Amino acid sequence: MSADPDDYLKQLRGEIADAVTGITTYDHVPDRPALPCAFVLPGSPYIEGGETFGESYVRFELVVLTHPTLNSQETDALDRRILQFRRELHEAGWSTETVTQPRIEDAANGAEVLATGITVAALVTFE
Repeated sequence: MSADPDDYLKQLRGEIADAVTGITTYDHVPDRPALPCAFVLPGSPYIEGGETFGESYVRFELVVLTHPTLNSQETDALDRRILQFRRELHEAGWSTETVTQPRIEDAANGAEVLATGITVAALVTFE
C-alpha cells in the first residue's frame, strides 16, 4: 500500500471502515453511536519500522460495539461478526494481529456497551 502522505492515515482508516460490511462503521470515534457499530482508532504501536528502508508497519484497532447482553445468542453473533470482519479485512490487505476479550464498558452517554477490539496491521510506504 502506498499513497500521498498528507491524508494517508485518514485514507487507511477509511479503507478499513469500508472493508467491514453489515454494520455501521466509522473512520473516527462517533459522538453518539447507534448500536451495533464499529469505529477505527490508531493501534499500538501505531507506526514502526518495516522490513526494508522506507517501509513501515501501520496498526489500527477496529473497535466493535454491540448491546451488552451476554446471552448465548448475542455471544454467538459477536463471534460470527469477529470472524467475518477478520476475513473481510484480510481480503482488503490487512493482517489481524489480535482480538481483545469482549468486555462491558460505559459509553459516553452513560449506557453500557459490549466492546471488543480487532488490531490489524499492514506494511506501507510513506511517500
